[in-house]
Amino acid sequence: MRPDPEQPRTRRWWVLEILVTVALIALTAVADADASVYWGVLGAGHLGTTIGHSNLDGSGANPSFIGGGSGPCMTAVDGTHLYWSNLDGATIGRANLDGTSATQSFIAGAGPACGVAVDGAHVYWADIEAGTIGRANLDGSGANHDFITGASSPCGMAVDGSHVYWYNAATGTIGRADLSGASPDQAFITAATSGACGVAVDGAHVFWTSGAATIGRANLNGTGVDHSFIDVSPLIGGKGGCGVAVDGAHIYWAYYGSTVTAGDRYGIGRANLDGTDANPLFIPDTGLGSCGPAVDAVVNSYQADSLIKRSKDASFVGDGTYDASAAGQSRKFTTHRGKTKVFDLQLQNDGDTSDAVHVSGCGSSKAFKVTYLQGSTNVTGQVSSGKFSTGTLVPGAAQALKLKIKVKGKAKRGKVKSCLVTATPLGNPNKKDAVRGKVKVK
Repeated sequence: MRPDPEQPRTRRWWVLEILVTVALIALTAVADADASVYWGVLGAGHLGTTIGHSNLDGSGANPSFIGGGSGPCMTAVDGTHLYWSNLDGATIGRANLDGTSATQSFIAGAGPACGVAVDGAHVYWADIEAGTIGRANLDGSGANHDFITGASSPCGMAVDGSHVYWYNAATGTIGRADLSGASPDQAFITAATSGACGVAVDGAHVFWTSGAATIGRANLNGTGVDHSFIDVSPLIGGKGGCGVAVDGAHIYWAYYGSTVTAGDRYGIGRANLDGTDANPLFIPDTGLGSCGPAVDAVVNSYQADSLIKRSKDASFVGDGTYDASAAGQSRKFTTHRGKTKVFDLQLQNDGDTSDAVHVSGCGSSKAFKVTYLQGSTNVTGQVSSGKFSTGTLVPGAAQALKLKIKVKGKAKRGKVKSCLVTATPLGNPNKKDAVRGKVKVK
């Protein structure tokens, strides 16, 4: 099933489960002056041939930035390249970010592809007729056209640090699977609008377009579904979206129109990440049938920061120090058997965008009982199993925990409990930080 040419077809862990959009990948940050918005010019009857481009502020729109496509439907970017899916050409195209060295058959045999995403290791695409998600290496080799099967007219793709997402246009659901392709869930988010096209993720949310000039949003675990998170229908009418993208500051979406005439209002819309200041015609000059925007700017920075102090200390250590082995970020008590010592912990979001922090820590042992408290709530099982999440934290915000270590009555003198507590940002699991609490038996 392909998009109807007369209708729209539409980027501190656990409870949230994510990691960040088509633009979340291991991108290299670019200066705002060089930042860009890209889109496919799908065209009437999917006969468009070009990729569009504008500056990040919406100026300098050029709907003929790259030519030679065959119904280019969706775009994606990483730190060096622009990718697009050719709906009628059954290929994935690629070019340098400046539009040079364009090849329309970077990956051949992709089927009628309407959706492409990229991370630090792979390119992914959606075959709208076969109902499959394909994957290849970043250099285009090792193409697996049946990486994920069972989708329903998948149209629009996104990827973060732990999952692949796609929009099932035939059923109005958003599918999700592990990065390995395992555990596919074709109805991860249900009751979206059928016939729409486009999905994106950031460090806290999943976004999608609908067929009625709205953008939906849900938490990364699929809860908190809001189908009208952004609603510009009073401004633009009932025109539908065709693709959505997100960066560290804004949400972008495209309107697909195959019979545009003078006065019709199609283009690229933009709003703040919280849905405010929605401008449905942020870029009005996008060519006939714009679809699948991507943005290569405002690359998010993710960093967890763990702080620790003994209950009797006046201040924390570890603020602004990032070391997964807890070097320079430890505190120690020496105490008798039967005594309990308390460490105060702060798990902080030192990134530049909202994110959740996952926390893992040591458990009890033969000589020591370990307890973790969030306020008065015992969260020991979650922390010791690595499944505790702070929930979404805005930049600079922190979640407090208490680490209690009790020396058991039969503990031998000189025995030491060294408890490493690690904080991992959902947006980038490589940016973890740790602290260490030690208790020695007198």
